[in-house]
Amino acid sequence: MSPTMTADTERLLDLRTDLAVALQGFVGHGTTYASMSFGPVRLDLLNLGGACVSVQSIHVDEPYRGIGLAGCALRTLTCFADAAGWTLAAEPERGRGSGSSPARLVKLLERHGFTGDLTEMTRSPR
Repeated sequence: MSPTMTADTERLLDLRTDLAVALQGFVGHGTTYASMSFGPVRLDLLNLGGACVSVQSIHVDEPYRGIGLAGCALRTLTCFADAAGWTLAAEPERGRGSGSSPARLVKLLERHGFTGDLTEMTRSPR
């Protein structure tokens, strides 16, 4: 059974709140690696030093794919990164086996302001 739109909307709102709180902790504690899980979404980040953070993976559990949860996580992350002055990096080709093709990951990242190719994409703060 697929999630209902009302449940999806509530899940998106909860995800944004939880992710924002976790990102504050990531910065505040000088953590170099963080794996953050929020219901069906997991976001893995690696602090590359200075103001550069690598998005190591975004995983959405199969029954919840295609309803915007990965996009919601990226939107929240990019807003936080902009405020913190972070450059974000990602390597879509490494996403093989994550449930999404590298080409799909490139399109998702491009929609959120990343530029580059399958091997490396970056997004400067705005």
